[in-house]
Amino acid sequence: MTKWPPFLYQEQVYDLSHLDGFTCEYVKPAQDGKPAVTYRVFVHFGHHCFTEKKKPGDDPTLEYRHVTNRDYRSFDTLRYELSRQLPALVRDLMGRKCFHTGHGNYFTIEVTSREGEKVEYEVYFKPYKEQGSRQLRLIVESAFPRDADKLENRPKTKPVKFEFLLYNTQMNRPVKVQR
Repeated sequence: MTKWPPFLYQEQVYDLSHLDGFTCEYVKPAQDGKPAVTYRVFVHFGHHCFTEKKKPGDDPTLEYRHVTNRDYRSFDTLRYELSRQLPALVRDLMGRKCFHTGHGNYFTIEVTSREGEKVEYEVYFKPYKEQGSRQLRLIVESAFPRDADKLENRPKTKPVKFEFLLYNTQMNRPVKVQR
């Protein structure tokens, strides 16, 4: 299981254990005489869920060093705060609209309230099958508040059902982008 150590900044400890990996069961209900299908998926989270790209002038003590892939980024308190919703959001993917990015991963959008204001929270994820195994995995690659200045960069695709993504992943079938 993936475990995230806490992050320390200015004597404050940011507990990241809510982003530790876990196993989730997604159930497609029985339908049209077909039995229910249960997908058992190991979920893990990337460090882009609580960090952002380093910018000139960033406080060097905010640097988060991801030792596995040497991706050094800046810890972001807003991303961290919003990331606390991720485990519940991921458990609810069967009931959410998901969209293909056109780059092999998908995203969903959560509208949340932050101090009385609405924030659109983009969550990017990728289901895959563990090599040499039937074990399904899902990595939440990144999650961040939507940047209104970059809306035109978003792919214009039709929603895809999460159960369809799981089925195709299990069967080693690609998912075509529906425009």
